[in-house]
Amino acid sequence: MRSICLLLFCAVSMHSVTSQAQSIDPRKVLESQLWKSYVAQIGANYETTVDYAYLAHSCETHLTEVSVSSFEDGIDLCIATTLAEIDPSGSYDNPSEYKRKQKESQQPFIGIALELRNQKKLGEPLVVVSAIANGPGERAGILPGDKILAADGVALSPLSLTESIAALRGPVGSRVSLSIQRGDAVLELSAVRKEIRVNYVRAQSFDNGAFYCRVSFFRKGVTTSQFFALLKNTLAAQEPNALILDLRNNPGGALEEVTAFASLLVPPNTRLLASVTRPEPEFLVSKSEIDSVQGRTSQTDELLARIPLYVLVNSQTASGAEALALILKQHRGAIVVGSKTAGTNLVQRRLILDGQAAITITTGRLVSASGQSWRDRGVPIDVHAPETNGHEFGTPDDAVLAAALHQMARK
Repeated sequence: MRSICLLLFCAVSMHSVTSQAQSIDPRKVLESQLWKSYVAQIGANYETTVDYAYLAHSCETHLTEVSVSSFEDGIDLCIATTLAEIDPSGSYDNPSEYKRKQKESQQPFIGIALELRNQKKLGEPLVVVSAIANGPGERAGILPGDKILAADGVALSPLSLTESIAALRGPVGSRVSLSIQRGDAVLELSAVRKEIRVNYVRAQSFDNGAFYCRVSFFRKGVTTSQFFALLKNTLAAQEPNALILDLRNNPGGALEEVTAFASLLVPPNTRLLASVTRPEPEFLVSKSEIDSVQGRTSQTDELLARIPLYVLVNSQTASGAEALALILKQHRGAIVVGSKTAGTNLVQRRLILDGQAAITITTGRLVSASGQSWRDRGVPIDVHAPETNGHEFGTPDDAVLAAALHQMARK
């Protein structure tokens, strides 16, 4: 899936280089356990075969061209640079960043709820992938593709990713002023920091009987159960006459969760997707039982099997979200409404290196069960509608939702 990071939970490529540079013996780097673990994971899991000699030669070249401050920085340099060469969508968490992530995963998120591009070089701004639904960033008007130039007057381009994130952090309730580049314009926005309790699913019912559900990310073991819990509450009051599934600004997530979500809406044992990986493609099949879903019955399955589906998409609908849209279009006759999707079909995994670091690499490509790829071209659109700003999703000003409701009224 697309490589992203939640604000306060991001990866950094390597330690900062200091002025106390030293010469590092490449042979010692290549003999380190961290490098050996990296090479082993690449060899076993990367989508294509990689020549070990190439990785070793590239590491040696970088060590002769770049001055580093320690042996550990030399290892980080070799892993980060060789990974970027073979897999531009990959990322590396060095040992210090790995420990920070482990620690922060057990603490509440405090920030402005943005998903940021998981790679930042010195001299580059932070790039927003998406804003978490109804979070401070979205309410401030931040959009996917925005570049954060400064926070409270501090320029972010000269800073590392970790330092940039630190500039965005602060006490709950405090306000951060942001300079945002959007196209050729520079905007001045502000957001109030808060503790982020992420709900990946938001829902509401409309007077015409439609059940609208916005899904912002497929978090493993979470998103499907959140969706089903909201759906059960609706079913207890009234059976909806249509399900409008909003996947706009959804960058994907865990492939297992996409499969689980699809399993609620298509018949069991349906071939959903093929993951083109080594040594041969793996077919993903819908399940009759989902561990994270409680209260699923034959009655709910019957309803979900017959309810008309509408799927809303835009240019930021990517990877697993695109896969779900295509699955529902092919296997449930869902009507896809919106604009051209991102056209990305990467399968990525996060792999631990020697218990002290991690890499995220591309392990394959997704295609439909029949072999259809949406790479670059995106998911076929049935009803075209102009893109709408994130803060308008699900509101009377939402042109894409209006197009879906209009299509529903014609049925």
